Amino acid sequence: MDFSAKNIGSTAASLGETDDRAHAGRYGFYLAAAHRVDQYLEELWKFVQADPEYRGHPTLIFLPGHGPW
Repeated sequence: MDFSAKNIGSTAASLGETDDRAHAGRYGFYLAAAHRVDQYLEELWKFVQADPEYRGHPTLIFLPGHGPW
Protein backbone atom coordinates (compact mmCIF):
# COMPACT_ATOMS: atom_id res chain seq x y z
CA MET A 1 0.00 0.00 0.00
CA ASP A 2 1.24 3.50 -0.78
CA PHE A 3 0.87 5.78 2.23
CA SER A 4 3.13 8.54 0.91
CA ALA A 5 0.50 11.33 0.64
CA LYS A 6 1.02 14.23 3.07
CA ASN A 7 -1.42 16.29 5.11
CA ILE A 8 -4.12 13.66 5.43
CA GLY A 9 -6.80 14.74 7.88
CA SER A 10 -8.56 11.42 7.74
CA THR A 11 -8.93 8.53 5.39
CA ALA A 12 -10.90 5.30 5.09
CA ALA A 13 -10.10 2.00 3.47
CA SER A 14 -12.44 -0.87 2.81
CA LEU A 15 -10.86 -4.22 3.54
CA GLY A 16 -13.78 -6.51 2.76
CA GLU A 17 -11.89 -9.66 1.88
CA THR A 18 -12.27 -11.09 5.39
CA ASP A 19 -16.03 -10.60 5.27
CA ASP A 20 -16.26 -12.18 1.81
CA ARG A 21 -14.24 -15.23 2.87
CA ALA A 22 -16.19 -15.71 6.11
CA HIS A 23 -19.57 -15.59 4.36
CA ALA A 24 -18.30 -18.08 1.81
CA GLY A 25 -17.41 -20.48 4.63
CA ARG A 26 -13.73 -20.47 3.64
CA TYR A 27 -12.19 -20.35 7.12
CA GLY A 28 -8.60 -20.93 5.98
CA PHE A 29 -8.91 -18.15 3.41
CA TYR A 30 -10.53 -15.94 6.06
CA LEU A 31 -7.53 -16.41 8.36
CA ALA A 32 -5.11 -15.60 5.52
CA ALA A 33 -7.09 -12.45 4.66
CA ALA A 34 -7.18 -11.38 8.33
CA HIS A 35 -3.41 -11.82 8.50
CA ARG A 36 -2.98 -9.59 5.41
CA VAL A 37 -5.19 -6.89 6.96
CA ASP A 38 -3.08 -7.07 10.11
CA GLN A 39 0.06 -6.61 8.00
CA TYR A 40 -1.48 -3.60 6.19
CA LEU A 41 -2.35 -1.96 9.50
CA GLU A 42 1.14 -2.61 10.84
CA GLU A 43 2.65 -1.06 7.69
CA LEU A 44 0.39 1.98 8.00
CA TRP A 45 1.22 2.45 11.69
CA LYS A 46 4.98 2.15 11.09
CA PHE A 47 4.79 4.65 8.23
CA VAL A 48 2.92 7.18 10.36
CA GLN A 49 5.25 6.76 13.32
CA ALA A 50 8.35 7.11 11.12
CA ASP A 51 7.24 10.53 9.85
CA PRO A 52 8.17 13.37 12.25
CA GLU A 53 5.14 15.36 11.07
CA TYR A 54 2.71 12.63 12.17
CA ARG A 55 4.60 10.78 14.94
CA GLY A 56 2.72 10.81 18.21
CA HIS A 57 -0.36 12.55 16.79
CA PRO A 58 -2.52 10.04 14.90
CA THR A 59 -5.30 7.85 16.14
CA LEU A 60 -5.87 4.66 14.17
CA ILE A 61 -9.42 3.32 14.40
CA PHE A 62 -10.14 -0.01 12.78
CA LEU A 63 -13.76 -1.12 12.45
CA PRO A 64 -15.38 -4.10 10.75
CA GLY A 65 -17.00 -3.01 7.51
CA HIS A 66 -20.45 -4.54 7.89
CA GLY A 67 -23.39 -2.95 6.15
CA PRO A 68 -23.77 -0.84 3.02
CA TRP A 69 -21.36 2.01 2.36
